Amino acid sequence: MGDAMPIRMFLGSDAFVGPDDPKVMGEAFSSALSKLGLSAGNDPMVEMVGRRIIRAMLDGERDPVRLFEIGVEGTGPPTAQASDRQTDTKRNEQSGGRGAA
Repeated sequence: MGDAMPIRMFLGSDAFVGPDDPKVMGEAFSSALSKLGLSAGNDPMVEMVGRRIIRAMLDGERDPVRLFEIGVEGTGPPTAQASDRQTDTKRNEQSGGRGAA
């Protein structure tokens, strides 16, 4: 149960989990941190991943692979579309809010 311990710090004291849930959450959490190159500690990204997994577990998800996927979801590099939107926003700001021509 050593793997499950780090994620417990993000679990509220009033949250109910079944007897096997801490092990499943811990495995998904450890795998997600490994995939992202993170180590448990005082890192906002670690907390975000942990809370995503816990939220999914409390919502009824029990598949460790799916919990892992939920944990790492949206943590990769920005997509080309997101980068384009940021560039368009900067152009709009630089042109005084008139929009890109």
